[in-house]
Amino acid sequence: MNIGFGVTVLNNETKKKHLDGIGIYSKELFHALQKHPLIKLHPLGFGRALNNSNTINNSYLLHILPYLIANKKQNLKDPKINIFHATDHYIPALENTLVIATVMDLIPFLHPEWVSSKLRGLKNYGFKKLIKSADHIITISQYSKNDLVNYMGIKQEKISVTHLGVNKSFFARCSPTFYQKILKKHKIKPGFFLFIGTLQPRKNLIELIDAHALLPLELQTKHQLVLVGQNGWGTDELINKIKEGESKDTVKWLKHLPQQEVQALLQLAQALVFVSLFEGFGLPVLEAFASQCPVIASNTTSIPEVAGTAALLVNPQDKLSINAAMQRLINDPTLAEQLRNKGLKQAKQFTWDQCAAKTIEVYKKLSSNP
Repeated sequence: MNIGFGVTVLNNETKKKHLDGIGIYSKELFHALQKHPLIKLHPLGFGRALNNSNTINNSYLLHILPYLIANKKQNLKDPKINIFHATDHYIPALENTLVIATVMDLIPFLHPEWVSSKLRGLKNYGFKKLIKSADHIITISQYSKNDLVNYMGIKQEKISVTHLGVNKSFFARCSPTFYQKILKKHKIKPGFFLFIGTLQPRKNLIELIDAHALLPLELQTKHQLVLVGQNGWGTDELINKIKEGESKDTVKWLKHLPQQEVQALLQLAQALVFVSLFEGFGLPVLEAFASQCPVIASNTTSIPEVAGTAALLVNPQDKLSINAAMQRLINDPTLAEQLRNKGLKQAKQFTWDQCAAKTIEVYKKLSSNP
C-alpha cells in the first residue's frame, strides 16, 4: 500500500529543532508505520523538502487556491500513491488520490480568541472546506470527534479516533548523577511543581501562577513553579507575572529544553500541573504518567479521557481548586505514590504502535471502500 504521508509541519519544526504536538505525532506515527511491511510511506510536504521528503508544491496557498475558488483539484506527481495522509493542517486538494486528514482539534473555530487573528476568517474558511473535502478524518480523542460531528456536521462513520502514544524513553529512569546535573544547571530543588508546553492563552498559566501564589510563601519557595516551554503569543501579561515570580524566587521559566532534561524534571517534580482550558489530547499528561510523576490536570475537554482516574482533576478556572490539589500532594505522600502507580499503568495503555495499527485499519478501510 503506497501512502503519501504529510510532513510539512514536521519539516518546519525539524528545521527549528523543536517539535510541538503535530510534529511529535507526525514523527512518531511515521516511525511506527515503517515497521509494517505492507505499508510503503512516501513523505510529502509543501515548501522546501527535508529528510528525503518530496515537495507537492513550493506554496501551499498556490496549491489550494484553485480548489477554494473553483473546486479544482490537482493530481499528485506520483501516480503510485493511492492514499495521502495529511498529518497536519496542510490538507491538499487532490484528484484521483484518496485523502485522509488528521484534525487534532477545532480550537481555531471554537475559540478564535486563542489563536493568531491574522487572516483568521480566511484561514478558517479554507481549513473548513478542506476538512470537509477529505475522504476520511482521523482525530485523536473522542472529544475532538464529537466537536467534528457537532460543529462541522461530519458524519460519525467518516471519523476515526486514534489516540496518541507516549515515547518509550519516558519510561526510563535517569541516573542520580544526571538528576544532580540538571538541578545544579537550572538552580532548582526537587519537589517543584512543573508545567510543560508552549506559553499561550489557552494553557491558562496566569491562573496557575495565581494558584501557586496562594501557597504560604515558605511552600512557594520550597515547591517552586517551574515552566518549561517557548514563548508563544498573547503573553504580555503572563510574562510580567513570570518576572514577578522570578524576582521572589517562586517561579522559574526554563523555556525550551532537550527531551532528556524534560524527562529528568518530570521524574524530580512534585507534580505536573496541566490546567489547560482546551486540549485535543494532552500529551504532557501521558509523558508525566510514564515518568511516574503525579499529575494535576483540568477536568475539561479531552483531558479526562486521557487521564482516567490516574490524576487529580480540577476546575481550571478555579485557582482555589488548583491550589487545594497542590496542597494535597505536598501533605499526602501516600496519595502521591498512588498517583504514580496509577499513572504508570495508564501510560502503558497508550502506545505509538497501537496508534499506527488503528491508522492502518483506516487505510485498509478506505482502500476497500473508496
